[in-house]
Amino acid sequence: MRIMMTKLKLTVNETKTRVAKLPEEKFDFLGYTFGRCYSPKTGRAYLGTTPAKKRVIRICQAISSETGRTKSYWTTRQWSPSSTR
Repeated sequence: MRIMMTKLKLTVNETKTRVAKLPEEKFDFLGYTFGRCYSPKTGRAYLGTTPAKKRVIRICQAISSETGRTKSYWTTRQWSPSSTR
């Protein structure tokens, strides 16, 4: 991987970089969660993306602050990654 990244003139943060075993594991990248998703019509599994929870919370907070709401559901709720499917 280092050779390929050097050819592309990119740097890799080795402390944050990891190999994910798809589809068993999920990973977040650029505001999206990559991993196993299920079709709402057929129920079949496929590899896809969903918006990352942190990104959704950040957008909801921005909307709340722009609309003049003083207390946001997202700032008062204790969110944990284990509470998702």
